[in-house]
Amino acid sequence: RNIPHCAGAEGTGGRGPKGKVEGSREATRKEVVTTMIVRNIPHCAVVEDMMVALESTGMSGHCDFYYFPTTRKRPTSSGFMFLNFTSPAFAAQFAEQIKFYRFSKAPTARLRATPAPVQGKEANEVVSMQADAGLRPQVR
Repeated sequence: RNIPHCAGAEGTGGRGPKGKVEGSREATRKEVVTTMIVRNIPHCAVVEDMMVALESTGMSGHCDFYYFPTTRKRPTSSGFMFLNFTSPAFAAQFAEQIKFYRFSKAPTARLRATPAPVQGKEANEVVSMQADAGLRPQVR
């Protein structure tokens, strides 16, 4: 997988979550999709950069949970993040809009949002709290 790098930033090989988390609910085609995973986030991006990206879609007021895993040494992106929206329609609209967003530090980065393996704010809170203490989610 090729995660974009920012000019002047060293990549850390950002890897997404591996495998299932015990007790998590996997998304199915029949399940209501409100949680999206955003991929291809440049390594130099920080959570504030992604909040600007979210705001650009007009969906920030409809997002009630986000989890932005960072690298261990710096508060920069691991290449992905999770966002939960208050309705499936807002999640779908976000997925359509985010692909047009470009970072000024990494203009070739093309963000992609797809349904996350775990769906719903409560389920994602449980799963993300199993992460290292320094990587805990932000909940609105």
